[in-house]
Amino acid sequence: ISHRMADEPAPYEIKWDGAEAGEPSVDPSKEGKAAASYPNGDKYEGTYANGKRDGKGAYTWKAPALAEGEEEQKPGTVYEGDFKSGMKHGKGVLKCEDGSEYRGDFKDGVKSGQGVYYYANGDSYLGEWANDVRHGKGTYSFAKCKSIYSGNWENGSLKKGFWKLADGTTQVMKN
Repeated sequence: ISHRMADEPAPYEIKWDGAEAGEPSVDPSKEGKAAASYPNGDKYEGTYANGKRDGKGAYTWKAPALAEGEEEQKPGTVYEGDFKSGMKHGKGVLKCEDGSEYRGDFKDGVKSGQGVYYYANGDSYLGEWANDVRHGKGTYSFAKCKSIYSGNWENGSLKKGFWKLADGTTQVMKN
């Protein structure tokens, strides 16, 4: 799932803490807490430095359109955590509109470092990430069949490790 944030240079409205009203875009010399509304419907509340999201904040993507037959609006994806130079960077929580959730490290806008991803189908992955994919030591747990893949991952695939089935049977995996 791609979660691209609105670009800072695009015109948007920002309301600084203590201000009476919002103003267009951001003055790069201003720093502090503010709330921004972007033309694409996304929103950000948090701190700014040098005209960019920086420090603690919450970014909310525009909620998806109602699907045919749906009566209740689904919430948009939300990221709450650390920002650096306008990107997700540091510790954070990404709650996706499909019900999945990632808790862990981000670097330069993507999952990178240690984290746990809870998939919408009940599966989960706990371990290392690089460039937004499972990479390094980790364990993927299958909710439906109660089995796990555990070992070393490369670019999203298990390369060396084991598969443990619900009955306790273990199979060594090498790719």
